[in-house]
Amino acid sequence: MGTGQQPNPSRQYSQYQQQYAQQYPQQYHQQYPQGYYQQGAAPGAPKQKRGRKGGVLIGILVTLLVLGLAFGGYWLWYLSSDSDESTPIDTSLDLADAPMGCGMFTETEIRQVIPGTFTTEGGSGLSGDKSYAKDAQCMYSNTDTFRDEGQPGAHISVTTRLHKADDPRKYRAQSGVDKAKDELRRQPGSAIGVPNATDDKFREIDGSSGGVAAAQLSILYRNVVVTLHYSHDGLDEGQFTQPLLQLAELAIRKIDPNAGQQQQPGDPAASSAPSLPVG
Repeated sequence: MGTGQQPNPSRQYSQYQQQYAQQYPQQYHQQYPQGYYQQGAAPGAPKQKRGRKGGVLIGILVTLLVLGLAFGGYWLWYLSSDSDESTPIDTSLDLADAPMGCGMFTETEIRQVIPGTFTTEGGSGLSGDKSYAKDAQCMYSNTDTFRDEGQPGAHISVTTRLHKADDPRKYRAQSGVDKAKDELRRQPGSAIGVPNATDDKFREIDGSSGGVAAAQLSILYRNVVVTLHYSHDGLDEGQFTQPLLQLAELAIRKIDPNAGQQQQPGDPAASSAPSLPVG
């Protein structure tokens, strides 16, 4: 140090690095790969690893997303596309219209099942007249007057739904008749053989205090389903069937005045007629 020259730190570090590389060649090359310092990394800085696995995973996810969107778009196109191979639906039995809601029965006809003074109220919450169906509901009840008049409480709701055929281009298009059959199939109960009806479902409903308190009858005629829900404090098990049968047959006559005329003479369904008076 007598020459007055200061030691060069960079030179000393370089000499130390060469000595370390000669003594521990394997450890040196693992710790200091070629070109490490030429890339501008500071001595002792950790090595930066490239996220190759992350990039592959992102690529796979993007591919799956593209394939999913492509499949979904094709499926939507298939459902909405015009198919020349689709079989035309048979709408020959579909009725264009039917009495709805409070237009099904007159007050004189309802008076046979609701004693005393009763109110008439149109139902809400149904779809109304749409492209796929037309429906309405009407409710008759003496709950406001039966005590004062000394009558048993009674209530009946009449729900009418006319199913319309699908657009033939729609995937799995159905006629109104087929859609009405599907609705009746979902109804609880069993058939009791309503005259002139295509099909029907009837069930009795137990009251909270025991015994039968109400009954429901759903009838199918062509593409129309009429559901009658009837409660009466003076009736019990087995006593709801007859009044509901009479209303159901009358409803079919209202829907189609020609219903049952195709029956052969002597057929019980042809000779039967509702005992309720026609308004």
